[in-house]
Amino acid sequence: MNITFISEWLQDKVYLDDEDNPSYSVTSRTTLFRGDYATVYALTAKKKKPALRIRQSRYAPFQPARWRYVIKFLQDDLVAEVKPRSYKDGLWTATLNQRTYEVKLHDGSRGAISIYRNNEQVARCGIKRDASYIIANNDEDPLFLIALFTVFNLDTSWQIRKIPKASSGTWYPVR
Repeated sequence: MNITFISEWLQDKVYLDDEDNPSYSVTSRTTLFRGDYATVYALTAKKKKPALRIRQSRYAPFQPARWRYVIKFLQDDLVAEVKPRSYKDGLWTATLNQRTYEVKLHDGSRGAISIYRNNEQVARCGIKRDASYIIANNDEDPLFLIALFTVFNLDTSWQIRKIPKASSGTWYPVR
């Protein structure tokens, strides 16, 4: 599965695989005392319907190692939490439905991210020219992957990404 993000005036349009029309759009904001928050909208033929919301549940302005993000799926009333496991090493943990995902940030500010579930890589994310992308196994939930990628690309993500450079390698989907 390929997911592509193209930035357009204060929002990202999200395309699944090789579709001509965007399937989702993402808007994000940052406030001084509340931190980052974002909304992902599902786009249908005539409507723009909120699909999930992302917010910082724990905001410490100059202590990103203490940050926590909450992802709330509006259709299913599911909640996921993203928190740092080792901020210095660029390792984060996300929990959804008793499933634990490990997120590893690579290459400093270049945006490379690897996502693991049960010690198996299920997706990789990055930035290529003027678009961001996610390449994932076909059995992964695209909306959750979009949410994870959005967490690490919010307005203050420069603080999240201040980590040592490491090689992200090359990974291709298994399923």
